[in-house]
Amino acid sequence: MRAPFDLRGEFARSRQGSGYWIEPAYRLSQLRVWEGLFRRVQLVGRAQQFFVGALPNASLLPANLREGDLGLNYYVRDNFRFTSSFGRQFSSAGNQNVWTLGLTYRFVTALGPRETPAEKN
Repeated sequence: MRAPFDLRGEFARSRQGSGYWIEPAYRLSQLRVWEGLFRRVQLVGRAQQFFVGALPNASLLPANLREGDLGLNYYVRDNFRFTSSFGRQFSSAGNQNVWTLGLTYRFVTALGPRETPAEKN
């Protein structure tokens, strides 16, 4: 990867509620200290906010909330990673700590036939 920085985000809105999240992530591969260890580690921050809508839904949160998280991702391979984070959730229904552990495996498949170098000419 040429650029070790990722920036992701999302916004959603409906009558049940609306919200957004933004997540900057920095891959520590640029650090020269302990290159072997930090080459696969990514430092992640996340901020999110949710607002209850005009037609609340029982499966959604009952109150407006704000949350901030800090975490680490460890890439075993490009399509396989372990995630961990700690965050604090602030809401009128009560504040609480949020601990998250996860495992992500990304499936990728081609949508068409592969072009070989000989076919390009």
